[in-house]
Amino acid sequence: MGDLYEWAGELRQYTTGRGEIPFCRPEFIVSFYGDVWRKLKNEQFLRDLSREQFAERSAYFCRELNAVHPFIEGNGRITRLFLQDLAAPNGYSVSMKILEADKGAWYAAMKTAFETTDTRLLATLILSALT
Repeated sequence: MGDLYEWAGELRQYTTGRGEIPFCRPEFIVSFYGDVWRKLKNEQFLRDLSREQFAERSAYFCRELNAVHPFIEGNGRITRLFLQDLAAPNGYSVSMKILEADKGAWYAAMKTAFETTDTRLLATLILSALT
């Protein structure tokens, strides 16, 4: 295992974004993250959904977490781990081998979802990784 950054796990304290579109401003990270978790709880953590429905709704939540972008580094890894943890109690597993085989596809799907709010490409990718 590699060394950890001194600031690993600390919330981002500056505004950043992807291209012209900013991620959540630092002063709103905690409240926006809380909103995402409340929405997820209201949807019963996506329990009892078909694979297709799970992929669709989990893509939405991955997009929301990416928009928060709470950390300086590791946001993509955290989002993929979130997806794994969300899938497990729902009877699904997520093949990280599939998601990480073509990281370009993951990043392209996340970029599209972030910039346009269209999560269909991300949902398709998630569906392909669900087992």
